[in-house]
Amino acid sequence: MEPYIHVEWQWLTLLFATVPMCLILLLLTILQSMRTKTGIWKTSILPVLQALDGRVKSDLGNLSHLHQTAARSDSILVSLKKEDGHWVLVDRKG
Repeated sequence: MEPYIHVEWQWLTLLFATVPMCLILLLLTILQSMRTKTGIWKTSILPVLQALDGRVKSDLGNLSHLHQTAARSDSILVSLKKEDGHWVLVDRKG
């Protein structure tokens, strides 16, 4: 009995093309972040607050300078409340 294997090369080609393209995209993202000196926001809630609430966004200002934004955020207090079946950020007066 002779073994018979049929390889679908188009699927392997897709795999071999996708992996290098992902690596190129990652490299371009890293280079652009380095060039624009983008801060690391992965552990910060500040971008979420700015995206969700208009008042907080105006109080925080531009998020391009991490240290200035962090200093301004110390005076902002918000709470997450459920209103009319939706979660919203509301001012929490101290």
